[in-house]
Amino acid sequence: MGLATAFVMTVAVLTGISLTPSLEAPPAEAASGADFNPGLIITDELFYNGTLMSESAIQSFLEGRVPACTAPAGAPGCLKNYVTSSSPRAADRYCAAYAGGTNQRASNVIAQVAQACNISPQVLLVTLQKERGLITKTNPISGDYLVSMGYACPDTAACDTKYYGFANQVYSAARQFNIYKQLPTSFSYRAGQANTIQWHPNAACGSSSVYIYNAATAGLYNYTPYRPNQAALNNIGGTGDDCSSYGNRNFFAYYSDWFGSPNQGNLQSPSFEGGSIYGWGASNGAINTMIAPGAPGTVPDGSYFLALNTPVSGRALSQDIKRTISPGQQATAKIWVRSDSTTPFTGTVAVWGIGGSLEQANTPFTVRDQWTEITVKLPVASAHSTIRLDIYLYSTNATLWVDNASITVGQAPTKQNLLKYPGFEGSFNDWAPGNGFMNRALYQDVRFVKEGTWFAASNTAVPGRSFSQTVPVQGYAGDQYTFSIWLRSSDPSKPFSGIVALWALGSQNANTTANYTVQGEYTKVTVTLDSPIAFSALKAEVYLNTTDATLFLDDSRVSKNLLSAPSFEGGALNNWGTGNGAVAPAVATATAASPAVHGSYYATVTSQTPNGSFAQVVERDTTAGEKYIATVWVKSPTGSTPGTFALWALGGTTEALTVPFTATGAWQQLTLELPIAQQSHNAVKVELYFQNAGTTLLIDGAQLL
Repeated sequence: MGLATAFVMTVAVLTGISLTPSLEAPPAEAASGADFNPGLIITDELFYNGTLMSESAIQSFLEGRVPACTAPAGAPGCLKNYVTSSSPRAADRYCAAYAGGTNQRASNVIAQVAQACNISPQVLLVTLQKERGLITKTNPISGDYLVSMGYACPDTAACDTKYYGFANQVYSAARQFNIYKQLPTSFSYRAGQANTIQWHPNAACGSSSVYIYNAATAGLYNYTPYRPNQAALNNIGGTGDDCSSYGNRNFFAYYSDWFGSPNQGNLQSPSFEGGSIYGWGASNGAINTMIAPGAPGTVPDGSYFLALNTPVSGRALSQDIKRTISPGQQATAKIWVRSDSTTPFTGTVAVWGIGGSLEQANTPFTVRDQWTEITVKLPVASAHSTIRLDIYLYSTNATLWVDNASITVGQAPTKQNLLKYPGFEGSFNDWAPGNGFMNRALYQDVRFVKEGTWFAASNTAVPGRSFSQTVPVQGYAGDQYTFSIWLRSSDPSKPFSGIVALWALGSQNANTTANYTVQGEYTKVTVTLDSPIAFSALKAEVYLNTTDATLFLDDSRVSKNLLSAPSFEGGALNNWGTGNGAVAPAVATATAASPAVHGSYYATVTSQTPNGSFAQVVERDTTAGEKYIATVWVKSPTGSTPGTFALWALGGTTEALTVPFTATGAWQQLTLELPIAQQSHNAVKVELYFQNAGTTLLIDGAQLL
């Protein structure tokens, strides 16, 4: 319907709200018992989100809680150092497939389970603390790991030994939370109704009626079926009285102290259910709004949507969320929009970080009469106290429908390229002499660029001088990073030689190097560092050994390998598994007769069905404009194995690239470069297909950059 007939019913006009931000973030506050809401302990948005922390972020969190372990030799050690093995688990209606693995860090188990079951890793960490104190214990005992999540450990009976073991406990508890959600009528406490909940296991302490608002809170009560009384809340860091229980209070307290409020700081009325527009307002002037009912299945979520239009272009529907967001995190907003007719509606969805240095990201849109999901991602560089969501309205001749908005805050994805000005576009920025002075300059000349419009040139009178950039990175032993740069000599008749190096810098240093000799055509030089140490910075460095020519440099990159067990070292197959059909993977130790490309191991994979595949899926919140590079080395033990190498961007509109290959008796490297054109992918998949059943591939040195 057109604007003239859009609102024949009563129209609500929202009060305008100011866009002027407060520039001071409030100080962080510890948990307060006054903020505990027995009917809404944590929002569903925070509870059912397995992507809120990456494995490296989980490991960093554990490192920060226990700077030094005191466990003696022979003890299991504190959680940040704990290593275990777990078996794979098939997908079911409650969790996706869990890969398991050998020599897994606790952070790897938590990350795998979180992603498989879509339960927040923050929820898993808090539960580990509230049940056995494992996050902060410096000398846990073996029993702490046997029943780490308190799963199948009722107050009135012994723990069920069937669920003993750290990985078993974490997986079983996460899966159980989804069982509570999917089968609500099978359990005592349910969302959307008043529930009688005891104060304490001792029934003589009595009970109270609690209206539970959401599935996550119902799940917490089904897991720990007691409500903290006022005495427990008055002393939130200590003890109450004889009728105090602490499980759900401690969950709230630990979550608040570590990750912020679990029941505040989220969108109000995200789908306008029940006709509610609470929390939303108008920016830049009043707009017309009306809540409209929609038949289930015809709207993105629930049974209502919001219709709005404006007589003045540039006004906006807005909501402020009081929520602390820190450097290294990312706010991701998603909202469904459509025009009320075939008349196109144009606008922009924007996310702001307010408080501190103002930051903003936006996604323009033009929609017609089909629901379309718009995504905006704001990685933040400074702390903010408020997140603002704006839907700017540019069209004045149509009506916009809006539904199913969400904002999630999680760890920002690792940058694909850590270097600043990697193509030297108009600036050296952080590039500087690394080993003594040498000459350097920037040029714009299309004859000599590899990418963009600028390139760098450098020469030296002293061999061994270098050109480098150092970037801060919180890295761990076992992390793999790759540095690549395109080089050429200024004079085709004079080869230019030197060394490319990548350093891990910390209390100790480690590096890897590659010699180069380049002539009058650009050559890509690459080094890969498997760091044996924890480090706080990476240094990419190009050494110049030739003194009678000039070196041209362009299109550099330092990237982390996103794959787990990329070279299968130590016999690990972490996160690798069957992608299609059936395959049988194993890990072999390299020998003099059958060497590996990288390290001391490689995988041997046999296809049991035609078009069977071996794959790894990496959870990744991609952004349009990125480019993912996948490489892998393959070899055939029989002399000839045909197949296809594939790189997928999954979630939303799938994007993919493939290349056929025939593996021979010599190692060969396969490479795919996938530019991302769509905005809404949540995973990247590396996959090797076998053309025929009963054929075997040797696989090594895989990378996803």
